[in-house]
Amino acid sequence: MERVARGFDRLAAGYDHAYPRSRALALMRASARAAWRDAARPGERWLEVGCGTGRDAVALAGDGVHIVAAVVAPALLARLRARLRGAALAGRVTPVRMGTMDLGRLGSRRAGQFDGAALLFGPLNYDPAPERIPPALWRLLRPGGRVVVAVRNRWCPWEIATSLLIHPSARLAFRRLTPGGADTDLAGVRVRMRVFSARDLARLFAPWFTVRAWRGLCVALPPYMIADFPRRLPRLERVLAAVEPVVSRLPVLRGLGDHVLMTLVRRDRAA
Repeated sequence: MERVARGFDRLAAGYDHAYPRSRALALMRASARAAWRDAARPGERWLEVGCGTGRDAVALAGDGVHIVAAVVAPALLARLRARLRGAALAGRVTPVRMGTMDLGRLGSRRAGQFDGAALLFGPLNYDPAPERIPPALWRLLRPGGRVVVAVRNRWCPWEIATSLLIHPSARLAFRRLTPGGADTDLAGVRVRMRVFSARDLARLFAPWFTVRAWRGLCVALPPYMIADFPRRLPRLERVLAAVEPVVSRLPVLRGLGDHVLMTLVRRDRAA
């Protein structure tokens, strides 16, 4: 995970600037935040792993949720702390340096102390052993606890089409189908990225959690990696962004987005 931390350290300076420039990133972030808000209640205690610079944690804290905001990259942690200095949140956000690999150790100390956990955009995809995450979360959460997770999807027709037709590269087109994940570039650092279809994700969590709801992200709208699209076809991008909230929830189609967004509920007993 140190390679992942190094990559995100390099991204830290421009981390927050990408969202206003990218309609796709902004919509994905807004959808994930809405799912978290729907799952959480004021006064609850949540753990966010992979919190970035704390944009979502601060927003949820403003709703009265208490959050332990964890991130593995020191530069992102510094930006999170800077953000908190300008926010009147009465100590509702606690920043810590921690990654998914630390969840097991945390669970032995703080079992049953959280009402929910959020892992949005990256933590699961970059973990070398994601199967250890659900049981660790199960121990950390109280009965009825919820998990909100957003992961890069295995099936993304937009990426396949553009990688074959516009910038021909079979390696990029089908990299998500590589067993065990594929190496990817994270700000010049080579890291292994694993991907999960909705079925993969539900199966990963199945012994400990049940699925409450899920949808796709960037199903109709091209994902942010396809940078040429908004510049060349801005009107079409606006139309696709308008229909995205509907298309991303439709049967079959919702499984074909750049990411999967899922809310799960803790089982009373592990299966």
